Amino acid sequence: APLYSRYNPIIPVYDEGGNFGGTLNGTLGLGTNFANPVATQTRLKDYIQRTLRVFGSVYAAVDILPELTFKTNVGLNYTQNNNSQFRINEYSGWNSEVTWTNTLDFSKFYGDHSISLLAGTESIETKNQFVEAGGENFFIEDPSFTYLNGASPATLTVQGTGSQRNLASIFGKIDYAFKSKYLINATVRRDGSSALGANNRFDIFPAVGLGWIVSDESFLEESSIFNQLKVRAGWGKSGNQNSLSDFAFSSRFAADPISTGYDLGASNGSFQTGVALL
Repeated sequence: APLYSRYNPIIPVYDEGGNFGGTLNGTLGLGTNFANPVATQTRLKDYIQRTLRVFGSVYAAVDILPELTFKTNVGLNYTQNNNSQFRINEYSGWNSEVTWTNTLDFSKFYGDHSISLLAGTESIETKNQFVEAGGENFFIEDPSFTYLNGASPATLTVQGTGSQRNLASIFGKIDYAFKSKYLINATVRRDGSSALGANNRFDIFPAVGLGWIVSDESFLEESSIFNQLKVRAGWGKSGNQNSLSDFAFSSRFAADPISTGYDLGASNGSFQTGVALL
């Protein structure tokens, strides 16, 4: 975003009543209602954002045989956000992603031939949750004492939500090389996502590739043009779950006081909030 603000010079910073000046619409040739930059800076002067992020991974590897290695790896990416805006809202949320991968790797040379086999499993769990509350008309407007319980009860609002998604995979890969210059590889993996329904949750994604290191051929050994020349071709199938919302395959419900609330006692004191289909 640009670090500047456009503001029509004929509009004063403050109006005759001492309030911040500004346009109600785009009738002054602005094309839109640009905010008063002085008002924006003043209203956000007590805005505080705190972010804590923890990420990293640990692994262990065991050589079962000289050619066979088992490895397990656990990775974490965790973020905690806390935002506070004086006289408006308090926000707290977190999200985490935990990845656990296990592999068996076999590598062997047989004269001019080399082969590498890899098999493994992987699980990825993603979670997030947040809660946001707001209020106005604080009894004391000193930022050191403006907590939500000091706001006018009629202005208090609160909302929150969370989600979870899991991805489970098994995969295998084979790499073959002849004289280290003729290459073949193939990969297959089976992925399952909790974002999809039971009938479409799993699918198989194959891929194959061919390679030729042309610069290792005798007719290019004396070449002054190419230090390394490699020709490669491949084909594969991939999937994408990121365009789907969590549990998009099922009906979801949420509290909605606007469309489902009803005063059961007709007394303005027995208002009950219902639920709505999202």
